[in-house]
Amino acid sequence: MSSRFARGILAIVPALLLSGCAAKRDAGELFGPSEAGTLVLDAILTVGRPMPDLYLMEALDPSQPFVANAPDVISMEINQGEGSSRVTYQPVVEVRGRFKTNSTAIILPETRYYFQALLADGREVRATTVTPPAFDVTRWVLLEEDSETVRQTFRTYEQNGDFVYEQPENQVTYAEGLLEAQFTRPDVPAFQVSIESLDLDSELVIDPDFLSDEQIADLERTQSSPAIAGDEGTLRLPWLAIYYEGRYRLRAYAIDENWYDLIRTSPDFGGGGPGFGGSAGDSFERPLFRVEGGIGLFGSASVDSVGFYVHPRP
Repeated sequence: MSSRFARGILAIVPALLLSGCAAKRDAGELFGPSEAGTLVLDAILTVGRPMPDLYLMEALDPSQPFVANAPDVISMEINQGEGSSRVTYQPVVEVRGRFKTNSTAIILPETRYYFQALLADGREVRATTVTPPAFDVTRWVLLEEDSETVRQTFRTYEQNGDFVYEQPENQVTYAEGLLEAQFTRPDVPAFQVSIESLDLDSELVIDPDFLSDEQIADLERTQSSPAIAGDEGTLRLPWLAIYYEGRYRLRAYAIDENWYDLIRTSPDFGGGGPGFGGSAGDSFERPLFRVEGGIGLFGSASVDSVGFYVHPRP
């Protein structure tokens, strides 16, 4: 999710930053000064996992083709405050704008992390996140249409690893029953769900008769939801988010305030595609970027996931 965020936000940043006042301009002003050169941070910490690779780039002029435009960084680090050990980052030579660390530190739950980067031209980028509590789904289930009776309980990666897709309990027929995650709700502002089709050559399970070739080509194999409250300790996946047969990986993220602010204020990153519905961000003129000296995301999450196999209807 993270690297896709970086590429996507670099391309749309100028439009996002101008969209708040575009309606107030006449036709001759719609292409006002761009925000090319704005620093864009993409960093997501996942509880229980090692420190991730980070991305720090510069926004592009909207009239130019995409190219990774990376600033000259003198130092980049993440730490837990004064006196804590610092995790330093170095640029990846092969990929401009990407940074990695040799640290083996594991990201802790309910912990404040600070990011700081110092650039050769004197600019600084700073951001802070407080990681969510650990998040474990108690049961992944397929419910009957009454929304209460459990038809089958999925096996998990912890139980069967990648063989989970072959387990009888993880076989589902498209649009039959209701897919649901059940859990004890941690203290987080919201959740986000993503679903990914893993078999890239698999056939459609939806009826293509009402779709043009162009519409079929635009169907995504990866989708994400808007921010979901999950107040009752459940998250439900709509069948409309699934277009293809084959193996799927479903991830449920318990997200921090920074991630929540971004997806609830930006329709481009808040999901809400045709599968999940919703339209996060319609009432906001500009996304909320909790980054000093730039824009983007320094966020954190706890995540749990399950895999299952979708069969076409007979």
